[in-house]
Amino acid sequence: MIIPSLDDLIIGDDGEGFIEELGRDFVYSGGWCTAFFVIRTRKDPEASWGTSLLWVHRYQKVHEGWKLMAKVHLTHENQMEALRGLLAGLQESK
Repeated sequence: MIIPSLDDLIIGDDGEGFIEELGRDFVYSGGWCTAFFVIRTRKDPEASWGTSLLWVHRYQKVHEGWKLMAKVHLTHENQMEALRGLLAGLQESK
């Protein structure tokens, strides 16, 4: 699937109300883009929202737009805690 513009990319609208996008950021390097999405999910439209999670997508620029090449979805709170600890350690070492 080719996306003409990453500005048009919709992550949080699954049509069912199970995914909500809380934020996003893009880091571009040459013909590549790493996209970071903070989302939260719920099991059904009446359930409460879960904790914030991180999705990382990697896109490559192609002549028609952007092509998704890889994705990593941190889907458990323990993964998020491990990432927070890693980032805190990196920040402290500066």
